Amino acid sequence: MQTQLDHRNPTTRHRGATRVLVVDDDRDIRELLVELLESEHYEVSSACDGQQALRTFLVQWPDIILLDLMMPIMSGWQFLHVQAEHPRLASIPVVVLSAFDVFDRRMDVAAAVHPKPFLVDEVLDTVHRLAGRVAPWHTCHSLGEKTK
Repeated sequence: MQTQLDHRNPTTRHRGATRVLVVDDDRDIRELLVELLESEHYEVSSACDGQQALRTFLVQWPDIILLDLMMPIMSGWQFLHVQAEHPRLASIPVVVLSAFDVFDRRMDVAAAVHPKPFLVDEVLDTVHRLAGRVAPWHTCHSLGEKTK
């Protein structure tokens, strides 16, 4: 699958904030992650499938991608394939969040894998690590312990 991506200079960052793209077809999970990451001062955008995620690159390049695998239109697997074909995209770390059993497959393309339901603090710790931040010790968020 050949995808044309615009390599223009991305939009200006808000006070140097790390940009995170959340890609999940489940609106509740997307909203939970966006709210959580924004509360931690990340600049967050979201998409409901891989195709919409690729369109966000026309406007803004993320520093980290949180990606579900099982989505309509373009799955996370298809997105990972397109990402691997583009050197600039391939350099963006991907955190896979999926109810699909990914542990029996090679997931060497992912910086981390969190099975659904995931612990929000573990996902946040992973994002902090990838962003080069020190995660607060045992942070508890009011957004709930586990996703559904």
